[in-house]
Amino acid sequence: MDQIVMNQKISRWNKACRFLKGKQEDLSAEEWAAIKSLAGFWRKRSFDENLVSESKKLIATLSEADKLHSNDEELVTWLKKFRDVAKLMYTKDQETFEQFKAAKELERANRSRPTTPQPESPQSTEPEPEPEPK
Repeated sequence: MDQIVMNQKISRWNKACRFLKGKQEDLSAEEWAAIKSLAGFWRKRSFDENLVSESKKLIATLSEADKLHSNDEELVTWLKKFRDVAKLMYTKDQETFEQFKAAKELERANRSRPTTPQPESPQSTEPEPEPEPK
């Protein structure tokens, strides 16, 4: 998969995860468990038939939840975005899963890398004194 497309999918995944975490109290325990499981599969699992099967079941659980949240269009939208990325990355093939996993690990490493503070410029917050008239 093209790196630009992969980065877009990861960005969508991250935004969906953040949004859904903020809506946790609006989700059933089953929905939240499905989201947490899917969110962690790239870290904890390797691609195999069990991953695909379990992913499909969890994605189906989240698809059914759309009916429960029909009054919250934004929640349904983000659930769909989350499911779409999960379906593409976890159920397509091993190569796609490994690319997603590698890109997520790289993104996570870059995010947690401490930044070097930039030296402050020697600017005074006080105004410069006016030269005295001669």
